[in-house]
Amino acid sequence: MIDLLLEILEQTNRNEITKYCVKNFEGWNKIASCQSDLLTVKKELKEKELREFLRKNPHYRYPGVALPAGAQKPLHPCWGKDRKYHTDRGC
Repeated sequence: MIDLLLEILEQTNRNEITKYCVKNFEGWNKIASCQSDLLTVKKELKEKELREFLRKNPHYRYPGVALPAGAQKPLHPCWGKDRKYHTDRGC
């Protein structure tokens, strides 16, 4: 039952959540609390999904550095160095 409610919540947008809370609760504090709780749960579900995706695809964690299948893209020679860039000799 809870899984079904979480799936429905994941597919709803912010306006639908607000309409649900306004329809089922009276008083601004209860409506705001309902909306805040539902949006927090929705955000946690999205973050959980993102964490799972990054766990399965670690090459997406740092854009431009790691490639699929564990391959490493070569870094610029000045990457990570605290030096000025010069046009003639690199770092």
